[in-house]
Amino acid sequence: MGNPVREEFYNLPIKSRNSKLSLLIFGGSQGSHFLNQKIMEALKLLKKEKDHLMIFHQTGPKDCDWVKKNYQDNEYRNVVIAPFFHNMAEYFQKSDLVICRAGATTIAELIAARKAAILVPFAHATDNHQTLNAQELTKIKGAELIPEKEFTPSTFTKKIFGFLENKEKINQMETNLNQLKTENTAGRISDLCFQLMEKRN
Repeated sequence: MGNPVREEFYNLPIKSRNSKLSLLIFGGSQGSHFLNQKIMEALKLLKKEKDHLMIFHQTGPKDCDWVKKNYQDNEYRNVVIAPFFHNMAEYFQKSDLVICRAGATTIAELIAARKAAILVPFAHATDNHQTLNAQELTKIKGAELIPEKEFTPSTFTKKIFGFLENKEKINQMETNLNQLKTENTAGRISDLCFQLMEKRN
């Protein structure tokens, strides 16, 4: 049945590709220190292609200042950095590729918006549910998975350079996500709730 997400995620136009690869990086509303730290460690390796990258980075409130400083110190110009993006659907639309955790709501938003992603599941999630969530997308080749223990600057950089060289792969991942897309999830859940209430009565 799926998780309900805001309606705007279902109506995003497909982004056309250009010479830049646009990345959206976020770790939930509070941010992910792990993701922030690992991305910062990768900046020097990514630097040779920095002019071909457009980065939107939601850091969470605690890490914003030092993340900004790291981008500045490495001379990245094409970046938008904020503690929180209020219009997240807009940033989904602007992006070619999303780098994020694999919570249920995030997965539902990726499916609704048909956005290719590199998923980095939270290693200490209850019953390893984020990894299981991510695997549902990797099974249909709608996302790629990097476990925390395998997330190194070189591993991440190789993935990004691979997408820079082959943007058609992103198009195919977006197409693959159609297999999981469901319409009117919130309405279907509410209908089911009413049915259960009627049975109890």
